[in-house]
Amino acid sequence: MALRRTLLAAVVVMVFAAWALAAALRVELPRAAGPVTIVVTSAADSTSPAAVCPDDTRCTLRRAIELANADASGSPVVITFSPNTFPGIAPALIRPSTPLPIVTRAQVTIEATGLGVIVDGSTIVAPNTDGFTFTGAEPVIRGMIIRRFTGTCVAVLAPGAVIGGDVSAPQANRIDDCATGIALRGASAQVMGNRIGLASAPDVMTTGVLVAGFDATVGGLSGAGPFAGNTIGNAILAIRVGESTGPVIGGTTIARNTIGADGATAAFVGTGVTIGPSASNVRVVQNTITNAGVGVTVSADAGGVSSTGNRIQSNRFGTFPGMAIDLGGDGTYNPSDPGDADLGPNKLINRPVLSRATQARVTGEAGLACAGCTVELYRAAHIPGSLDGNGLDPVPTPLAIVDSAGAFAFEAPPVAPGDWLTALVTDANGNTSEFGPQSRVGTGVAQCGNTALLKGWNLAAYFGPAPVQLGNTFPNDASPIRAIYHLDDGTTTFTRWIAGQPAGRTLTSLTPGEVYWFLADAPVTLTGGFSLTTGLPVPLRQGWNDFVYIGGSANVADALASLGGSYADLYRFDAATGRWRAYGSPDTPEWAHEFSTIESCAAYQVFMNGVANLTPLQP
Repeated sequence: MALRRTLLAAVVVMVFAAWALAAALRVELPRAAGPVTIVVTSAADSTSPAAVCPDDTRCTLRRAIELANADASGSPVVITFSPNTFPGIAPALIRPSTPLPIVTRAQVTIEATGLGVIVDGSTIVAPNTDGFTFTGAEPVIRGMIIRRFTGTCVAVLAPGAVIGGDVSAPQANRIDDCATGIALRGASAQVMGNRIGLASAPDVMTTGVLVAGFDATVGGLSGAGPFAGNTIGNAILAIRVGESTGPVIGGTTIARNTIGADGATAAFVGTGVTIGPSASNVRVVQNTITNAGVGVTVSADAGGVSSTGNRIQSNRFGTFPGMAIDLGGDGTYNPSDPGDADLGPNKLINRPVLSRATQARVTGEAGLACAGCTVELYRAAHIPGSLDGNGLDPVPTPLAIVDSAGAFAFEAPPVAPGDWLTALVTDANGNTSEFGPQSRVGTGVAQCGNTALLKGWNLAAYFGPAPVQLGNTFPNDASPIRAIYHLDDGTTTFTRWIAGQPAGRTLTSLTPGEVYWFLADAPVTLTGGFSLTTGLPVPLRQGWNDFVYIGGSANVADALASLGGSYADLYRFDAATGRWRAYGSPDTPEWAHEFSTIESCAAYQVFMNGVANLTPLQP
């Protein structure tokens, strides 16, 4: 607190000094009916009488700011730069030896579009030194390269600021190697097209853009033009809305920014966007956030204040070690509760649950408390064996509306079998959830047809339309099948049938959907088959089990996720080679797996550590 009072006093002294100097310099500016223009013609940093404006060679940036502050015409003031001194192809370097004057005059534009102007604070020895500070309303700064200040590169304490502009013009600023890139403490600021932190060393910049004023826009929605978004990287926090203390602000829009990458080059950030706790009603929309530890965090409550009404939609995310959206910043998915009556960040709104996903239709539940909410469908960054994970990019399909029963549906979304999906829900007050549990897109049906057996031993399922009674031959005298064995699950005991040998025969019939060992003298096809629109659960006993998987074909970790890792070994018999192929246990390293996918209608052998029910993925 003492340090803050000291810094505030210093700012007041600097402002007073600027006003006093301005009074002494008023005579230097000519009067004009339109905007007053001051052309910087020197890259020096002199405050001596040798710095003169206007002048062909001696007008410095420092003197230009002093004269802008002194102007009493009431017209806008534009500080621009001579292309002879600051050519765009060979930028000239301005190195202030002491902090630049605060811009106290309203409607001052610092304009370097198309020119080459670098303002470098590396020679200033004072700590926490800002580059440009604006206390006058409606400041504009464009086309500058600002770097190496120990404080904030561009600090705005007044309303109506415009920082940057159209990248293609090029009006954007390039900002690097400051503790904070841009700090907005005035209302209605616009930050557009800037390149922030991309040339910085990792973690030098604590915050790319800090928003601490009402109704700021960082980037821009579709009406702001195609090049309004900022590119931000190499920062601990790319964008922060709200400070740890201070009044609660609202109305911020963060849109169409690229965070964590510069084209194909990674520019890592710790967190893409942090909201609150002293901020609410923030829109985070249409951004691309990659190469981050966490995508968007809505901070936990502090001092009894909750950050709510934060709409997080239509963003694209990379694969993160942390969460793409984290309500509370605790790194864990919040549990859903009946009635969804929580308090806290975004009211800890319940996550939507996808119950069935096919190309024809994706359905889910959001709960009765969310009737009228909107649901956005995303492709998921799927980790085999886990149903929790981040969304990657929105599926281009209209938002679904939660009905009065708490259900929702997407009709004919553009997805493919094998895709993994997740969803976000947003209520009428703009509270967006964390990503919900993931669901795999299936074909809608598991169809098991004829079973082809090779010569020799085969582990396969029988899919005939009805049980088959076994006599002395199977199923007729011409069959090449010579023996059939069936494992009594959970034991090492087999029942058996051997052609032409009724003595000792303990297997008398075949049951559709059961797994058997078939010994054939020649290749043969067992005709029959059936189809199911839901997976077929399988009860498994402790010990060895032969089973057929009837569900959506998938990675083993996904297909057996319902077993919770309670199996010790999984095998598949390869009839073509006459040998087992091992997957191993859930802890077996991936390089040791001899297969990685469980196929629908195929037979497997598993050793269970206990009793469990296998629930296959929906077909």
